[in-house]
Formats: sequence, C-alpha cells, structure tokens
Amino acid sequence: IEKLLPHSSPATLTKAEVTEWLRNERKKNGNSAKTLEKKGTLVGALFSTAVKDELIDKNPFANFDYKRFAAKEGAEDPDAREPFSLDQLGAIFSEKGGLFENTTSIGGGGYHARIWIPLLALYSGARLDEIGSLTINDIKDKPVPHFCIRQAKTHSSIREIPLHPKLVELGFFGYVAAIRRAGHVSLWPLLRTES
Repeated sequence: IEKLLPHSSPATLTKAEVTEWLRNERKKNGNSAKTLEKKGTLVGALFSTAVKDELIDKNPFANFDYKRFAAKEGAEDPDAREPFSLDQLGAIFSEKGGLFENTTSIGGGGYHARIWIPLLALYSGARLDEIGSLTINDIKDKPVPHFCIRQAKTHSSIREIPLHPKLVELGFFGYVAAIRRAGHVSLWPLLRTES
C-alpha cells in the first residue's frame, strides 16, 4: 500500500484508496476477487487491532464491499466448487452425526488433525492441503494471531491469514504448544501426506 499510495498513512487511509490498492493488486498480480478479499481481510485485521489500541481512529477496511471485484457472469470457472450451505456446515460441525461425534477415533491423521483442520478451514477459508502442510513455525501470535501459508497452489497464494478469535478461545495455541513440546515440526505429526 505504501508504494502505491506514498502520501497516505494508516491514520488517513480512505476506502477509495483501499479500492485503488486492491485494483492495483488485481492488475499487477492477476488476483481473483476471493484473493483480494483475503488480502483485504488480513490487512483489515491489523487496522482493527490498531483502532482497538487507539493508534488510529478508523478502519477503512471495515464493511468493505469486495463484491465490486467479482468477475462478470459467465467469466468464472464453471468447474469451481460451490461453498457449503449453512445446512451442510451445520451437519458437518454438529455434535450428533458430525465431526465431533466420534472422539475416540484415531484415524485420518489423529483426533487433533480431524478436529483442528476443519475448524481452521471453516474460520480461514484456506485449502485443506494448505492447512495440512502447516508446521509449528507457521503459527504466529504477533502482531496479531495468524498463520503463514508457505506451500500453496500458486506463488500468489502464499500468504498470511489471521486466526479467528474463536480458534484462540478454543485452545488452538495450547495444541500448538503441546506439539512443540513433543518435538514435532509438523503441526499434524500423525497426518500422512502424499510425496
């Protein structure tokens, strides 16, 4: 943002300047609307923290309309996957018949991978293979809790994603600390990956 808008500062940044930055990102890097929204959400999380800490007065990313970057009808990939509906998500994450029903199973990468990977995907939008490749060094708590995607589908997909406060509340950092104490590098030591 600083290179594109040298006369702006975090305290004076406007929604129009945010739009200009995102349009430049689309033009320069060929980012999709979804990627632009992810970038804006990450930067917006930093602005949100700065507002809470009373370093700045407003967050120009708050309530930003990312739909303006959506491709025209018919231009999207016809094979693109549709997002889960609320009913489908409810079934997946329900206590009965869903993800959390069988807590004794150790298959599929172990209990913790079976719980945390879907939760990280739900709250971040990251791909399952990206989450599956995370190491303990990819999890950061400063300047805001986030994780780093270092192995991605494309170079432009390498990014940092803020951790939703709910994941912190549920004890994700406790899990990371336990894996670190056990001496593992992979965040999911029981998860088998294809070579």
